[in-house]
Amino acid sequence: METKSINFITERGEEITLDARFAASAVQQAAGYQNVPAAIIQKTFILFVFAGDHTSPFHMRNVLASLDIFFLDSAGKVVSLQRMDPDPQRLWSAGGTYRYALEGPAGFASERGLGADSHLELPLP
Repeated sequence: METKSINFITERGEEITLDARFAASAVQQAAGYQNVPAAIIQKTFILFVFAGDHTSPFHMRNVLASLDIFFLDSAGKVVSLQRMDPDPQRLWSAGGTYRYALEGPAGFASERGLGADSHLELPLP
């Protein structure tokens, strides 16, 4: 996956720059953080970029650490923000359509002041 810098605008209007791996292909999206060491998960982000609106849920099979996930619409607005814990049986859904999903270490959203009123700055690099 290629790494690029993305900008998130916090609820207070502050810009946060994150270096995220872009999961743009179906193979990269299917892999996500599966079988990635927890130490790497703790310091990286993956942005899933879909060609169109999506409703498919995410799973945590073979993921070794808890994650925060933002589901974002085509305008970069947050549809849903959730904490996902490793559980091979559970599915996490946005509760609506989304175009992007950003995964990172659990707690990163609150640590960086990102919440439901934050948004991803578009267009992406």
